[in-house]
Amino acid sequence: CIIRKDGTGYQQLTSNSYCDSHGNFTPDDARIIFQREPEDNARIWIMDRDGSNQQNLTDVHGGPAGGSSCENKPVVSPDGTKIAFRTCSNSGQIWVMNIDGTNPVKVSGDLSDCTKHSWSPDSQWILFNSQVDYTFNDVSRIFKVRPSGSELTMLSENVDDEFCENW
Repeated sequence: CIIRKDGTGYQQLTSNSYCDSHGNFTPDDARIIFQREPEDNARIWIMDRDGSNQQNLTDVHGGPAGGSSCENKPVVSPDGTKIAFRTCSNSGQIWVMNIDGTNPVKVSGDLSDCTKHSWSPDSQWILFNSQVDYTFNDVSRIFKVRPSGSELTMLSENVDDEFCENW
């Protein structure tokens, strides 16, 4: 559904028995990327702003990336050319694909339990957090990586082994 910030103009865009969530507009305001979750197997979809032309982007590249059970939490890059998303299994990896669903690339390297991904304003970096130490519960750090998967860098140092850096 969409609604204006003043509370008017409510419009339902999808109508099915699934959970459609995590919607975000493309920068040109013409399309919406969202997550559709049939039976705990989320997929990434795109549709026109009015709800028409719904397309399953996960199917475009042949099913969930990396053999995962699902793809979720899509975030459109500020330049509108890419989508960062998370896979649900395989230790929660961050991936990037083209806005049309092609060319999925894992960008989180060998890190696991990755989440809370977002784009830099210039679309040149993806930021996310990842669990780095299983000795302590929920010890995570903040990372950045290029959309190609290169230059994976920890931005936060291990100051306290029991501290979870989140943002």
